[in-house]
Amino acid sequence: MQREQRRVPRLVGATIGALGVLLPNLSMAETQDGVYALCVERETPETCRCASERLKPAITPDEYGIYHDIGIVFAQMRSDGKGYVPAWDEASERVATQTGTSVGELRTRTNRIGRAHRDAIKACGG
Repeated sequence: MQREQRRVPRLVGATIGALGVLLPNLSMAETQDGVYALCVERETPETCRCASERLKPAITPDEYGIYHDIGIVFAQMRSDGKGYVPAWDEASERVATQTGTSVGELRTRTNRIGRAHRDAIKACGG
């Protein structure tokens, strides 16, 4: 079965502001990786770098892009003081709207991506 590929607009404009405030000791590349941002709040930078690289071949580029975009919005919401779950919910809603999918459909996809990400984190020592 071939996975559906969608063009996902990037939310990079908010990246440096959100991640730079939330995680001030990151390199430029790390401030532009929303997947890394989803990880580094709870794991070490080394684990998250490893997990981001391990995740890439485990999912499609489109799926990585969706997870990246959620991570960027999530980091912005967290830097604005939102709790973990409200930040995730708002990020999911924004990306669903941006990609023209329902929140339910997006969550079905991100649940699978999240499992792969957690597996990558565990494989990297997290």
